[in-house]
This record gives sequence, C-alpha cells and structure tokens, in this order.
Amino acid sequence: MMRLAKLMGVVVLSGLLLVACTGGAPADKRSGTISVIATTSIIGDVVQQVGGEAVAVEVLLAADTDPHTFEPTPRQVAAMTAADVIFINGFGLEEALQPVLDGVAAEGV
Repeated sequence: MMRLAKLMGVVVLSGLLLVACTGGAPADKRSGTISVIATTSIIGDVVQQVGGEAVAVEVLLAADTDPHTFEPTPRQVAAMTAADVIFINGFGLEEALQPVLDGVAAEGV
C-alpha cells in the first residue's frame, strides 16, 4: 500500500510538472492556479496534497458513485474541456467516461 502511495505521488507530481513546463494557461490567471480534474476523490486528495495552493482540484465522482455507470453532467464535461490537466485512475475504472475523455484529449487537454 505504501509503495502504491509513493508511486501515485510520483505520477501526480510528474503530471503537475509537465503542465508547468508546457506553459499551459492557468485556469485562474489572477491566482496562478492550475485547473485540475480528478476522476475520484482519492486521486483528488493526492493531487491536492502534492499541488497545494498551486492547484484548483475538482473531483468528478462522488464517494458513493459507481464509476462504471457514471455519466458526467454538461457542466462536468465543460470543466474537463477547460481543465489544464485531468488525472484518472485507469484500469477500466473510468470506462463510462472514456468517450468524453477521448473527446477532451482530441481538443488538446
């Protein structure tokens, strides 16, 4: 479990550094925060802990939501499109979100 936590921290930090190095436009230019979408609360917590005040994290799936049948609201789709970076779990957890994620990726997020 500790090994997984360390790996997740490295992945999250790498993603944040990648966004910072690519010069992506921050979501809120006044505060300089990076707009982040996390698919689950666990991933959102890790991103928030690593990114601190430099990130504005929005979690898509509530703790009691079935990720396999989740359907994002139009507001959530717009948030994913506008985000600087999206963190996902993988391993088929976001299968229901895959068409939306593919569309967002095609738009350049």
